[in-house]
Amino acid sequence: MVTGYGLEDGEILIGIKMTNKVWKQRERQVAKFFGTHRTPLSGGASRHTRSDTLHKKIFVECKYRKKHAVIKLWNETNEMAKKEKKTPVVALCEHGKPGFWVMMHSADLKNIATYICKLLEDNDDSKYPEKK
Repeated sequence: MVTGYGLEDGEILIGIKMTNKVWKQRERQVAKFFGTHRTPLSGGASRHTRSDTLHKKIFVECKYRKKHAVIKLWNETNEMAKKEKKTPVVALCEHGKPGFWVMMHSADLKNIATYICKLLEDNDDSKYPEKK
């Protein structure tokens, strides 16, 4: 890998061309999943939005890392769920904060969203408090 010459850490110089960073490719993949495009110059340099995608309703922040601690938890949960033929979902809760965060694999989102929508249609919406 070559550094310097105006390159950011992780960029590779091949002749005159620089390869696309893997994180940019992942941002494109995530944007496509949500039916939109990656924000050019995403982050603070963008004049469009600070979101990593140009979605009109959803603010997406992509984090590309070798490892995320929550993925280890999800993998452990996935192994247990497989044994019971269930879809793994990790609910993250913090002391003193209402509600919770939901973590699942993108491949499971459609089925889980469909199930939750059905629950909301069939039940009293007051059981599902708004985010605060």
